[in-house]
Amino acid sequence: MSQEFYEQLTYLIPTHNRPHFMRRLLTFMDLMNEKTDILIADSSQPEHQELNQDLVEEFGQKLNLSYHRR
Repeated sequence: MSQEFYEQLTYLIPTHNRPHFMRRLLTFMDLMNEKTDILIADSSQPEHQELNQDLVEEFGQKLNLSYHRR
């Protein structure tokens, strides 16, 4: 697929109380050298949101992440 296609693509990742799955997904996307926008919509409980926020900070230097909490 063309580069223009990927520039128009955005991944939407809804999550709720599953930071371990978020880590697996972000690790995979990092290994795939993903360059598209990634929007994370988090409706987790506060303790899980903290873990997810830590993941966003960890992977934010490598991936184009946008993190939104409820």
